[in-house]
Amino acid sequence: MSAFYVFLVIALESLIEIESSNLPNKRCDECKGELYRVVAKFKTFIDKYGWQISNKDKNELYHFRSQIIHLGKLLEGSHPTASVFIGTQEDLVREHKRASEQRKVRTLESLVEVCFAAFLYSNFNSETPPNNKSES
Repeated sequence: MSAFYVFLVIALESLIEIESSNLPNKRCDECKGELYRVVAKFKTFIDKYGWQISNKDKNELYHFRSQIIHLGKLLEGSHPTASVFIGTQEDLVREHKRASEQRKVRTLESLVEVCFAAFLYSNFNSETPPNNKSES
């Protein structure tokens, strides 16, 4: 599940790169180095092509990706389990964490689908959407 999550974020990042490739890069006034604002671009892209979610949720979606890639933290659902067994309080806490992480993965999956469709449609389709065509 951790790899799937990272792949979803990378999918969005590839579209973000396409969209921002024509924009001028912001540079630091002091060192003239490029200012790389990955999270800001991620949040702006979601606002433009996805649905409105809070900044806290957008930060959390990207933070999960960073924890997996940079810290090697696997999502609870990434660990192979034969079945869910809740026999102790620790099992209950672990299952709650797994279910919570799984909801985040499904949210991101839906968001990526919507963003992909909206991005591709708005950038590469010259036709009017079927539900917006005027009837003759």
